[in-house]
Amino acid sequence: MEKNGYPSIVSVSRREFAYDEEEKKCDCEKLASRKTAWSDSNPGRRYYGCPDFPRGCKYFEWYDARIPDRAIDLLRKLRDNERILAKENKSLRRQLRICGTISAGESNNVNLDDNNSVQSDFKGKVLTTIDDVVNENELRGKIKSLKEKTK
Repeated sequence: MEKNGYPSIVSVSRREFAYDEEEKKCDCEKLASRKTAWSDSNPGRRYYGCPDFPRGCKYFEWYDARIPDRAIDLLRKLRDNERILAKENKSLRRQLRICGTISAGESNNVNLDDNNSVQSDFKGKVLTTIDDVVNENELRGKIKSLKEKTK
């Protein structure tokens, strides 16, 4: 258990190979994939890692700067709410199948509040928020540095 009473849960979203800077290679000389951590201590923070992890090398490098504690708490709550909604959605689909309203094959095609769109929008907003927070922190650091230089 970490501080704030949250368990140490680690999950990772899909891999990305899109680079907005120089390509990264792991110690296996393979193109390192960029992933998003959803652990309690780094929710939404992106990093590079070996595409063959855990069988491959142990290459790891953060892509994003450290996120402020306040943003971590907000992202953690948003992530937890998304998980709760996903479980509720699954339960509702199961109930529909049990009631005979839809067949098992149809349940995945039923549009319950367009869940895929909602989840996609949510993740997009979270990643945009993370980028905004990181950019703001970088700008604050640069302003502080410039102020110190002009003293």
